Amino acid sequence: MKALAHRLLCALLMVAQCALPVWAAPLYDTASTDESRLALVIGNSAYLVDPLDNPVNDANAVARSLERLGFEVMLAINLPGAELKRRVRTFQARARAERGTALVYYAGHAVAPAGRNILLPVDINFRDVLEVEDEGIDVAKMLAILEDSKKHTRIMIFDACRDNPYGQVGEALIRTTARARGIGGGGARANASDATGGLAAMAGKGTLVAYSTAPGAVAEDGDGRSNSVFTAELVDALAQPGLTAQQVFSRVAERVRKETRGQQVPWVSGALDRSFVFSAARVEPASLVVPGERREQTEAQLRTEMSRLKRLQQNEKAAAQQVAVTLLERERVATELDEAAQRLRLAAQAEAKALADAARAQAEAAQRAAVVAREAARRQAAEEQARLDRLAQAAREAEAREQAARQALAAQRERDLAERRQAEQARLALLAEAARPEGVAALPAAPIAVRRDADGNLLVRGVRLPADLRVRDLPAGVPAACAAFYGAWGRARWEGQRSAEVWVENVTPACDATLVYARGGDSVDRDEPAFERHTVRVQRDELRLRLRGGAELTLRATVDRTLAATWSRGSVVANVEFERIASDPLASQAFALEDRDDGVRPPPTITARNYSRRLPVAVPGAATISTAQLLRMLGDAQPPRLIDARAGAAKPRIAGAIWLPELGAEQRLGAVERGAIEAALSKLAGSDRNVPMVVFDRSVDWGWIGYHAVLRLREMGYSNLYWYRGGSDAWHDAGLPLVAATSPAR
Repeated sequence: MKALAHRLLCALLMVAQCALPVWAAPLYDTASTDESRLALVIGNSAYLVDPLDNPVNDANAVARSLERLGFEVMLAINLPGAELKRRVRTFQARARAERGTALVYYAGHAVAPAGRNILLPVDINFRDVLEVEDEGIDVAKMLAILEDSKKHTRIMIFDACRDNPYGQVGEALIRTTARARGIGGGGARANASDATGGLAAMAGKGTLVAYSTAPGAVAEDGDGRSNSVFTAELVDALAQPGLTAQQVFSRVAERVRKETRGQQVPWVSGALDRSFVFSAARVEPASLVVPGERREQTEAQLRTEMSRLKRLQQNEKAAAQQVAVTLLERERVATELDEAAQRLRLAAQAEAKALADAARAQAEAAQRAAVVAREAARRQAAEEQARLDRLAQAAREAEAREQAARQALAAQRERDLAERRQAEQARLALLAEAARPEGVAALPAAPIAVRRDADGNLLVRGVRLPADLRVRDLPAGVPAACAAFYGAWGRARWEGQRSAEVWVENVTPACDATLVYARGGDSVDRDEPAFERHTVRVQRDELRLRLRGGAELTLRATVDRTLAATWSRGSVVANVEFERIASDPLASQAFALEDRDDGVRPPPTITARNYSRRLPVAVPGAATISTAQLLRMLGDAQPPRLIDARAGAAKPRIAGAIWLPELGAEQRLGAVERGAIEAALSKLAGSDRNVPMVVFDRSVDWGWIGYHAVLRLREMGYSNLYWYRGGSDAWHDAGLPLVAATSPAR
């Protein structure tokens, strides 16, 4: 009742106030001082993966609003990493030299591995977490530089984290990398939790930092509108005169929370050292004199409202009495229900006791019968043990005979394999000579020795195969759907990183298949390959294996006579297709699919569009070489120079190679970058532009940087070029050593 009276009194006061005469406030203008207002506004929408709808619209809207408020705006729209960093450095240099206000606004993708907030340029490679850390914009560093500048008012606004471009695989990878490196804050205080769903909270001395949503949360991208929810409210609040910066962001937070029904809650950390008003306004004080006629009208309205208030009080009293009667009736019904429930419990207890007595009698009878049965079983077990002893003796004698036969058969098979291997190698050499495309080197190949581990297991094509591997002859009566899995399957790489093979050694008429799954190692981790043998049944045209470590492998025979495979563990899923290979495990010496030909015509120019294509088998102006051919060249009296052209963070490489990551960049090189590359090449080859050079990248799945590097070397006048297409993955699969990475050559 008191609340109702209070609301009524407020309403009457508002009516009285509306009766007062007021003066019209003049239009506002921005405060004019000798100190500058400088803003950096960034909008990133056109990502190669997971593009966004609104950041560019948001950045343009904020830039227009700030310009109307007297800010000089540096606008950065959809810039790649190098250009974006250059724009940030220009902004920071001016902030250090000028007094006044510095404001940063960012709309786009951002991540926070281990609390380290990173803004992502549009050309970032989402598959490479190390590139995200190296090429992204570190917010902590930017904040630290602003705190060290002459700007006394510093504001940072982030409308980011509209979704996570990594997905679940990338989130796990970011958390793993962050924990391994111990990544921390920087110049500002950062939240050390793994916030993979949004930005982490941070604060700086004398700096106000505003987020479009709470730390670790995800913001809305606009729901089909031209601007995000946060930016739309921010532009509206900036236009309101007389609001301090803290009042602006409080107003935005309240409206965004209401707009999204509490799903998105903007966040502000830090505080300014002085009060700052985006848009100053001057309002003249209003007269407080009420004319006589208006005072009489106001008093009449007060009397009318007081009469209405009395009627409302009477109505509320009658309603309260009715509520009391209703509560008494409800209490009576609840009492009757409790009594009925008590009667039901007593009846259930009586029934349970009767059932327990019957069960006890039945158990006693069963116990007497069990004694008789145990005695009979004891006699039967003794007879069965005697029979098993006789069978075991017979089995041992048969095993000895079979062992002798297997040894003789293995010796004969080894001789047959050697003969077939020699014939197959000769045949493959003839085929390779006949099918070699233009640009592939016609060099003799140094043989790669067959390797075995301490247990005699084979190490070929990047995988490990058991010493007793044997593809038996398919027995009669095997259904066609089950026989489709029989044989050796290879030429597959999981996610382009690990080689894999499946050897189905035998399939029975009952569709029980014995198979070996061989998995290669990853060249970046330089880990070892492994294998495991399983016996499973073909069911519903599938072979399903539970691998060591908890992963599941599902194999399906396709109409194209390939073997489709799906690897899964939890929410992580990968797919690959196996092709039939020779049943001789030593028949092929191609590593990491370095001989794969996808029929792509070699492009003659360097462009980012190449990344969406498969890798050609040759590059203009150079000869393509295999792992075996590179081994032969390295054994020559004058071996070639090796150049590792991989971009991003440093990775293990071939011994003796120098690392030039800028050599294969798709953008045009500046004078500084080109001079550094020329200096490194001069140390490598001197002034002789005909020195043989071998360029390599990672593999045929990640090889375009190496391809571009060959084109750039040819453009720089080098004429004796070779392209090692298989790269470090092929070298690793051949069992050849990779050395730890170092800094780029300069």
